[in-house]
Amino acid sequence: MTDRYSAADVFGCDPGNGFGYVSVLEDREADPRPMFPPQYRLEKVGMPTTAYLTPPTGEPIEVFSREFGAGGAAERRHADDPERLIPAVKTRLQEESVRVRGIEAPVEVDAIYAAIVRDLVSLANEQRRNMGKEPIYDLVFAYPALFADDLTLLNRMSRSIESVTLDGHPLHVVDRLPEPGAVAIDYLWYMQHLAPEEIRITRDHFTVLVYDLGHGTFDTAIVTARSVGEPYQLLWKSSLPDVGGQDFDRVLAGEIGRVLREEHGYTPDNALERERLRAAAVECKHELTDSDRSLRHIQLPGGRYANVTITAERFEELGAPLLAQTLELMQTALQVAQERSIAIDAVVLSGGASQMPMVEKGLRQLVGDAIPVVLHRPGEAVSFGAARYAGGLNRKKKPAETYSGPNSVSKDEEAETKGQALTPNTVLEQFAEHAFGLRLPEAGRRDGVVRFLIPQGEKLPAQSGPIRVSSASDRVRIELYRSEGSTPPGAEAEPQACASVMRIPFSVPAGTWCEVRLTALEDGNLQVICRTKDGTETVKSTADPWEKLLASEGE
Repeated sequence: MTDRYSAADVFGCDPGNGFGYVSVLEDREADPRPMFPPQYRLEKVGMPTTAYLTPPTGEPIEVFSREFGAGGAAERRHADDPERLIPAVKTRLQEESVRVRGIEAPVEVDAIYAAIVRDLVSLANEQRRNMGKEPIYDLVFAYPALFADDLTLLNRMSRSIESVTLDGHPLHVVDRLPEPGAVAIDYLWYMQHLAPEEIRITRDHFTVLVYDLGHGTFDTAIVTARSVGEPYQLLWKSSLPDVGGQDFDRVLAGEIGRVLREEHGYTPDNALERERLRAAAVECKHELTDSDRSLRHIQLPGGRYANVTITAERFEELGAPLLAQTLELMQTALQVAQERSIAIDAVVLSGGASQMPMVEKGLRQLVGDAIPVVLHRPGEAVSFGAARYAGGLNRKKKPAETYSGPNSVSKDEEAETKGQALTPNTVLEQFAEHAFGLRLPEAGRRDGVVRFLIPQGEKLPAQSGPIRVSSASDRVRIELYRSEGSTPPGAEAEPQACASVMRIPFSVPAGTWCEVRLTALEDGNLQVICRTKDGTETVKSTADPWEKLLASEGE
């Protein structure tokens, strides 16, 4: 490998809730290559990411990569023990741990997520070896827009991935980006360079509204591409944490259960029977993507079978409340675009669940004929976009032992590589969705006041000017806050009206002052630079582990 990242040095990784994908950009003028060995027949559907926790300890964690090509979805291997199956792991990351019947202690969700990424990258490298190429251990991973403001969670995800070792090599997180941004990157590149000539985008400004309905979550974002050589811009994003393809499966399973109860007198009374209904619902949903009805043969106790027919019309009725939630958020996105004078050129659908006909139908009713609605590579778009984003990173590689987290490069390296984009339109330019500031003492205010130093909408990375902070003791704790709504530049607010981010300690000479500057980074982290009166400068970040934050205090 070279000392710089090139297009083929880094995997684009999408550890999805239902299926996972890995891609690499080998040819900048072509699509990224999906990296799954053909014998597993995973190129178009991805790797199933349901995990099985092995009793009694919960380890090792089995992910269903190598059984998929040999007899269908590997969940069947453990169909008699469905309570130990953990689907949609990303939606559970905020739980930190899960309790499972038969497992002695809670299992960390981070470990399950790490196992999924481990198997994804392992399979991808198996294909690399089959092709006579060197394995890759560096990756850019995509995450739900829901997590964008949860810096602790994003850093946990990075650390869990970097805890994985393959072939004696630790995995290395080069960067991360929100899933809708990755979708937009892939779509815009395709339309600018690979689409048929008659529909290819040739003008210098194009903006898409992404509708990404995955297995576990729904994401949306407004992303724009400007003239050749300028970056992509992520203008706005939002998410629904509890709406995804699995929720449509759930309502279908409920309908199948209702028919079985009312027409056949059968109600599932254990986990195994309920899992069979869920599996039937998934098959029904897939069939209704291309057909107006689905006939399921359901096994009943005693060897009997019942036939259940679900029509596309009935599925639409059942799914309407869930779909309405996604359309409401899309309406919000359109309102944001109108308020900011952003012209939407296309609505782009991605995510496996976006293939349901009711989705496109609902979106066309919402936006009318003025904006095209396009289904774009519902499975691969996120990993393709992450791979193309990785190919556009221009920064020196850091040795694994000195790497301190995503986007971690020295000032010298930043200065050396500034403005040296490897290819046009491969950088995701982001803007601050919140204002960020510090809580300061204020006469007459018991809890002080939050003074915003970085305004909402500022292009990232963004750094504030210095602000002077006094300290009567030998330490100062910088309290970081973000706004909850629209905040004008230079505004102040009561702390209780804001969201606390983190309290960062610094050692300072007692009874003196220090200057503090705040930086909002592209990866979502905040960096605080504290310069004391004697010229000593200390830099700390929300990405730092707590031990590092306390190091200078001697605690």
